[in-house]
Amino acid sequence: MDKIHLIEKLTTMLKASIEGQQKSFESARQASVDAPGRMQSRYDTTGIESAWVADGLARALREKESNLKCIEAFRYPESAAYAKIGSIVKILSSDSPDYEYFFILPVLSGYELHENGTTITTISPETPLGRALIGKKAGEIIEVNFPMRRTITVKELI
Repeated sequence: MDKIHLIEKLTTMLKASIEGQQKSFESARQASVDAPGRMQSRYDTTGIESAWVADGLARALREKESNLKCIEAFRYPESAAYAKIGSIVKILSSDSPDYEYFFILPVLSGYELHENGTTITTISPETPLGRALIGKKAGEIIEVNFPMRRTITVKELI
């Protein structure tokens, strides 16, 4: 698996998401500006609610932009003797007969990247699985309690 290619796919996804979020923010901000200057009735809170939505979208947009910068600046190791940020970990879980692949990134969890018919899910060290995998070597067995009790075997580090 080519980590550089996977990161390029992820940054493309993030940039598209940021662009969509930027449009949503601008729309919400404009709705806030266009709201009537004074309430039409005592129940009219359109302007305030639009401003809250715009504020929330702006915060989410800044976070995505920060995450994109972090992903682009991070230097990914080719391989390692133990799982760390930048590793792709191939595991076998007691609740599934199929191998699963996880790309441990400094930020961003839950994105699915596809390469050669394989799905690689991004996780960060803040996730329960990320915490459990960091520092493990190929062949190690881990007992985890999320989302249910199961055993995970680290099969390979890429």
